[in-house]
Amino acid sequence: MIAALLLPLLSLAVVQQPPACVDLPRDVEIAIKKHATDHRAAEWCDTRKVDSGDLNSDGLKDIVVSYSLEGACPDNREAARLGPGGCGNDALQFLSVFLKTPTGYREIPPMPLGPAIVTLKIEGTVIRLETLDWTARDAHCCPSQKGEARFTILRGRLVKTKP
Repeated sequence: MIAALLLPLLSLAVVQQPPACVDLPRDVEIAIKKHATDHRAAEWCDTRKVDSGDLNSDGLKDIVVSYSLEGACPDNREAARLGPGGCGNDALQFLSVFLKTPTGYREIPPMPLGPAIVTLKIEGTVIRLETLDWTARDAHCCPSQKGEARFTILRGRLVKTKP
């Protein structure tokens, strides 16, 4: 009898789970974690955008990741007092490429981007992003202007190209 009464209530209490995090190679996870630590910021893997493909035409699958570092602390005292990611609500977006080598991955230095990356896709040797940017009427939280950005690797660096 009690179970019959509680069952409808339990169905209302279903908690939605956050999106699962993409499993990335250990080298890649360590590099992202180091970047977050260097900024004294927090990074949540469930907001990453990830794709893989052969960016440098060497026959190996490279990885491209966009991620956000949030609440960066300007100095170690603030980070110690508030904890990494506790220094505000600013979110810095980064695009990072990890080229596959026979012994692991070699990271191309992350490039700051912003304000929002909607999708990330590797097309041949080009990284294509669908983005959102602010209009004059947008609140800082909510960019609404659709855009596109493309990047390629040139002499070991990410370079923005024309769409």
